[in-house]
Amino acid sequence: MAKRRLHIPKFSSLQEESDFWDNVDLGEYWDEFEPVDEPIIDARPPKKPISLRLDPHVIDETKRIAGRYGLGYQSLLRVFILEGLARFRRREAGKATPAGRRRRSA
Repeated sequence: MAKRRLHIPKFSSLQEESDFWDNVDLGEYWDEFEPVDEPIIDARPPKKPISLRLDPHVIDETKRIAGRYGLGYQSLLRVFILEGLARFRRREAGKATPAGRRRRSA
């Protein structure tokens, strides 16, 4: 029995393409791909490693939560930090004072 050859469909959006690849076996489409000789360039901005001391229970809880979402715990911690910074910026923007007027210091 000959193997049925599948073709990669045309997509109307990135979301449609993402949904497609989330629900198919990549192996079924292997023959559609061609080898690439160019180097693969990671265009993401580089991240700078830091050392951060956290209580073991915080790490354990973060690992548990991250596992439920299929993430690494360090990725989840990055999300938490970025969300916290965005919240802080919004709060600070709401405290902006009119030009020329000074806020009282406590």
